[in-house]
Formats: sequence, C-alpha cells, structure tokens
Amino acid sequence: MMTVLLDKQKLRPLVYPALTRLGPQGDGGYVVPTDQIAHCRSLISLGLSDNWEFDKDFLKLNPAVSIVAVDHTVGPAFFISGIPGCLCKILGYALLFNRAKLRKYTNKLRNYLEYFSFFKDPHKHLRKRVSGAASGALDITLSSILDTSA
Repeated sequence: MMTVLLDKQKLRPLVYPALTRLGPQGDGGYVVPTDQIAHCRSLISLGLSDNWEFDKDFLKLNPAVSIVAVDHTVGPAFFISGIPGCLCKILGYALLFNRAKLRKYTNKLRNYLEYFSFFKDPHKHLRKRVSGAASGALDITLSSILDTSA
C-alpha cells in the first residue's frame, strides 16, 4: 500500500499562465492548468452527488484518463429511485407548457440515466466515505483511492 503525505506548505496559490475552467456554471466549476490535462492518467473526484460535469469536461479534453469518483451518498439505487419523479415532473411541466422546468427535469433525467453508462470500465464510482483512517466498511483512505486509480 502506498502512503501519501501532503506537504501543506506547498498548498498555496500560484500564478499559472494558462488555465481552463471546467464544470457547470451553477456548481462554480474548477480551474485547472490547461497544459497538464493531457498528462493525467487518472482523475480522482471526491464528492459526486448528482453532478459529474467536471469529470465529463475533463474526459473530453483527455479521453485517455480514467476517473475514480468517491461518494457514499449516491449509487445506482439513488438514480433509479429519482427517475419516476423526474418523469412525473416532465409530464406535468409539459402539460403546463413550462419550457424552463421541462428542460430542467429532462436534463436531470438524462443525467440520472447517464450515470449507468458513464461509470463503467475504465471509470469507477466508489460508494465510500473518504477518511483519514479506514475504520469501517464505508470508509476509504486517500492512499487506497490512489491504489485503486493506479
């Protein structure tokens, strides 16, 4: 097992010449060095919820990257159980001619369904909680995540 030690003194802002913003507007997005994206073999995404736009944007720029998303709060059952609600809202907003809400829930439904095609080999979703020490079956350490992504 690989031990990872982070030097917190090195975690400070740097001026970097070429940055690319990835992810959705509503989530704030993330800024990454443009010239480094192609060199990545793995992307570790801590906290998935129902939004992996950053991961999809990163994958578009580097199709060779393998993604490991870690989030214990969602999984297949979460997305399956959300589908009927989305379908009801789509029907209701279609009948009300509310295009904005119709678009919102159509996109949400598409996203819920996409979970099953996006997180398959080589990409993984680990239903785990990141912890300093893996004290239970639900917990996983950063070192173990790095071993999984290697």
